[in-house]
Amino acid sequence: MSETVQDLYKKGNRLLDVNNFIDARNCFEQAIAQDDQQEKIWNALGFTYQRLKQYDNAINCYNHAIQLDPSSNASNNKGLVLSLLGRYDEALECFEMLTKFHPDYMEGFQNKGMILQKLYRYEEANQCFDIILAKDPKNKITLISKGVSFQKMNEFEKALECFDTVLELDPSNIKAWNSKGITLQKLEMYDQSLVCFDKILEIDPRNLKAMTSKGYTYQKTGEFEKAIDVYSKVNIMATGYNYEAYNGLGTCFSKLRMFDESIKFYEEIVARESGRKKISAEKSIKFLNKLKAKFEDDKPTE
Repeated sequence: MSETVQDLYKKGNRLLDVNNFIDARNCFEQAIAQDDQQEKIWNALGFTYQRLKQYDNAINCYNHAIQLDPSSNASNNKGLVLSLLGRYDEALECFEMLTKFHPDYMEGFQNKGMILQKLYRYEEANQCFDIILAKDPKNKITLISKGVSFQKMNEFEKALECFDTVLELDPSNIKAWNSKGITLQKLEMYDQSLVCFDKILEIDPRNLKAMTSKGYTYQKTGEFEKAIDVYSKVNIMATGYNYEAYNGLGTCFSKLRMFDESIKFYEEIVARESGRKKISAEKSIKFLNKLKAKFEDDKPTE
């Protein structure tokens, strides 16, 4: 006796729950072969393809679901996939449709706000976050997101208010400590920013982001030996390579006029990276070679 559409749908969801995506996909495809007019099955198949990182197939399934039911939650899932692909304008359209049909679905406003941030539309992003905070003033994720918008608009005091509110609610919130530390960096309040990064490292001693930010703070204050020590620890913990650490080491050694050491780090970046990171490192190597030649020419002859 063959399995019914609903049996296959339920079986597929059970397989999704245990991360068996291949068999889940097969169940949903069999269900659609029997009945291709059910939005929820197209949505489930799209989510399965999403977890398999087959994003074009996922988008195609979500489109089928939305065509069958424009109010489908598939708009949210499609928006998340488009965001992963960097297609932010299209993702925004999905979240706008979602929040139009579901004005009480706060996750939709959160996702819409974060996409608006990607599009540098920070005031509009905060309008989305304010909708959430009007219903849930203690929403830590949204408070941090709102603070990040303020930070990007150089409204640092307002940003700090958001992060401090989160830390009052949750003193161990690493994202809030990190965001506060970065904001204090921008205000050139380096001692206070170091306190934030040290707090993160008390909570999570292997937090590479906090260690890198700590190194960068030392770099900004001209404490290059301390920065080098921190960046070197980051590389050890990152199994030998971390772009931010290598870039920081290149900068610090150049500031100490240790040009050969600096060039080695930039050469490693060129070998490992592509795009703007690689181009920037190549420019740094050219500049350092010129600087190195100039200093050698300026040395007094014996």
